[in-house]
Amino acid sequence: MNEINKDCTILIVDDSPENIDIISNILKDKYIIKVSVDGFNAVRIAGSDNPPDLILLDIFMSKMSGYEVCRELKADENTRDIPVIFLTASMSIEDLVKGFESGGVDYITKPFNKVELLIRIETQLKLKIAGKMLKYQNVFLEEEVDKRTRMLQEKNKILTDTLKEKEELLTKLRLMEKRIKRSLLISNKLYSKIQTIQEEERKQISMDIHDDMGQLLTAIKLNLYQIQTNTPADNEKLKNKISMTIQMIDDAVYAVQKISKKLRPDILENLGFIDAVKSYCRTIEDSRSIKFNIKITGGKVRLGKEDELSIYRVIQEALTNVIRHSKADKCNITIKNSDGILNVLINDNGTGIDKKKISDINSLGIFSMKKRIKKVMGKLHIEGKPGKGTIISISVPIGESKDD
Repeated sequence: MNEINKDCTILIVDDSPENIDIISNILKDKYIIKVSVDGFNAVRIAGSDNPPDLILLDIFMSKMSGYEVCRELKADENTRDIPVIFLTASMSIEDLVKGFESGGVDYITKPFNKVELLIRIETQLKLKIAGKMLKYQNVFLEEEVDKRTRMLQEKNKILTDTLKEKEELLTKLRLMEKRIKRSLLISNKLYSKIQTIQEEERKQISMDIHDDMGQLLTAIKLNLYQIQTNTPADNEKLKNKISMTIQMIDDAVYAVQKISKKLRPDILENLGFIDAVKSYCRTIEDSRSIKFNIKITGGKVRLGKEDELSIYRVIQEALTNVIRHSKADKCNITIKNSDGILNVLINDNGTGIDKKKISDINSLGIFSMKKRIKKVMGKLHIEGKPGKGTIISISVPIGESKDD
């Protein structure tokens, strides 16, 4: 009770001094007491800068009734929250209802019971303090809600801006992706065009070398035969030199044929893909210390001329890499035609290709192989195992010849 009573002010309003004295004597040791003998003065005290915490208000007063005082207090924003306990000698239900309707919170009957008076006052003061605390909590909660709402709004704005930026970035990325795809398409078309031009150039150069150089060397050889025939029998030295020159011409003719075939493998057109691969391997075996084991399985391979040439060039590039870099002396080649798929497996016993070289953009040979296989809708896989050689697998869908 001491916590509640401390510094609490009670205003006693009664036009009977005797009643004021009785109540004052009961409360003076526990509360700060203010008194008024009429309603007008009570309203003035309640509206002052130092208002009471609770009002004990007599209902029946001569100048201004307690009902009127209470209604006036409740009509004023500054005094409406001050609890009013009516003091009455009447136990009439009508009077009590009227008191509650005018704004009273409780009533105490005369003559006063000290314990009852103190308990009712303390109860209303506790309720007032609880109401204030609840009000402050509500204000605090409202402020917190406003604060959180502002924070959420700010975060929502940041999130909205971020999503907007993300969408703009995605739009730019999609545009870049389209441009890259378009560039790749143009690049692939250009690469295919370059390949076509290169093959035509190779064909023309091959024909020029084969026809012009071959005819020229053949003519020189015939002239030498004539010279050799007309050379005196006793001029053995000149005859030997002519024989050596004829042999050199034969070697040159063989070299011309070899270069011509490498530039444009006419065996592809004459005998087909499989025999062209075999012929190329025999050519390598004749000039290099490497042995090829070729295994052919499945049905007949039917390819269009351009596809056939592309796959042949890939195999040619793969075997060139074996010769140049692998240090291998054996190489197995398996060509299998199964269920409309041409599978080519090349496996040497050399040092094995480095992983970095497989993905190195500067490895033009591998780059060219990938491009050619992609052109024929195939797949290329290269795997190197140190000390166990390199495995190159080619898989290409095939069907009826496109040139039939």
